[in-house]
Amino acid sequence: MEALTFNTAELIALSMAGVLLVIQLIYYFGLYNRIHLRNKTIRNEEAHFSRELPPVSVIICTRNEADNLRKVLPAILEQDYPQFE
Repeated sequence: MEALTFNTAELIALSMAGVLLVIQLIYYFGLYNRIHLRNKTIRNEEAHFSRELPPVSVIICTRNEADNLRKVLPAILEQDYPQFE
């Protein structure tokens, strides 16, 4: 049974893959940690949303979808967002 041997190009490729994996893990940890902390803050009622929400425009692009639009439009119009058009 032969021992695993790698040439220089394979070692470089494996090293790069390892570095990219570590970078990706750090990114995901940071992202999900921020989401977790925000949810924890909201759950503990420590978050204060004093800013007024900006107005939002809802744009629906359809073509030959009259039946589907009749089904979906009432749900869109029943939003509880403060300012939308």
